[in-house]
This record gives sequence, C-alpha cells and structure tokens, in this order.
Amino acid sequence: MRSARNAALVDADWARLHELRLRGFLSASDPPAWEESAWDEPVRLGLVVMDRGRVRLTPDGREAHAVWAKAEPGSDAATVVAAAYAGFQPLNLRLLRVCHDWQIARGGIPNDHGDPAYDDRVIGRLHDVHSGARRILAELTPAISRFDSYEGRLDEALARLASGKREWFASPVYDSYHTVWMQFHEDLLLGAGRSRADEALPETSGSLTD
Repeated sequence: MRSARNAALVDADWARLHELRLRGFLSASDPPAWEESAWDEPVRLGLVVMDRGRVRLTPDGREAHAVWAKAEPGSDAATVVAAAYAGFQPLNLRLLRVCHDWQIARGGIPNDHGDPAYDDRVIGRLHDVHSGARRILAELTPAISRFDSYEGRLDEALARLASGKREWFASPVYDSYHTVWMQFHEDLLLGAGRSRADEALPETSGSLTD
C-alpha cells in the first residue's frame, strides 16, 4: 500500500527504486535512457539522495520500497511468492556449494582454472541449479511480473560462461550468474516480506556468500 506522501510516484519511479534497492546504488544517468531529472520526485520525497553522480536509497526510501515490493498479504501473489521462496531456499544452498567449488578446487586450494575438466563438472552442476531456478520462475513470473527478467539474465550469464568468459560465473563487476542470483534472492525476500536475518545459512569456509 502506498502512503499519501508517495502517491505522486508512478510505476516508472517504483521500477527505478526497485533496481536501486537490488543494486545498492546507480549512476544518476545509468542506464543511459534515464535522465538525472527522473530522480527529482524521489529526491523531493526524501526517498533517495544523490551524491557525486550516484543515487542511493535513504532509510525512508528503503521502507517505502519494501512496502511497495511486498506481495499483498492474503493475495494469490503472496501465496505464489511464499511457495517460490520455500523452493528457492534449498536451491540457494546448492548454488552456494557450486560457487564454493568454483573458487576452491580439490585439496582446498584456490581454483586457478587450469583444469578444464574440473571446471566443466562445476558448470554442469550450475546448469542443474539453473533448471531449478527456471521452474521457480515459471510459476512466479505470471503472478509478479517484475520477476520476468531473471531467466533471460541468468541464461545470458550461462551463455557467456560457455563461451569461455569465466568471469561471468561470479564476478561482481559483471551481470554474472552469481550477481543476478543475489538480486533474485533479494527480490524474493522483498516479495515475501522477509529479511536476511530470517535466514540461517551454514557457514562454508572460503565460499561466496549470497
């Protein structure tokens, strides 16, 4: 439910705030189609701040966005996102193990990617995880349309990985598989009205965290 104060925001404003929430910060003109003036209303309402060309959510902005992003309690969308989140949790544990094994090879040594057969086996496991994510998204996207971009972005990361670009597995510099996965995870939490504090993931030495 939108507050009266935020009623002036249109769908495009909320979409920008949502991407800002998932990415942490954005350039005031990034993507190029956005103009700096597109942030005028959120800035006026105290939902974002602009500092040296970067845009960030304020605490009020995070609170307002969380209300917008959560599925309406008791709705069909809320039921679907709750089921999707439940299915995602074990899949996320598998993804974390795969990411760990991408970074750390047999014997606990850093993976220098000098063993193509080892890397191929890890990538094969990533494809298995991806199949599970696609099943979740197939149920979720018809109920909450903002999830419709994740499958294509995950597919793109896998395609680039298959072409030999190893950085598309987990590099935070790119829209890598792990980068998109973290955003998908965060979006599910928002849709379900949950937080990271609700989760208790086992610690894995040397692994990526999501």
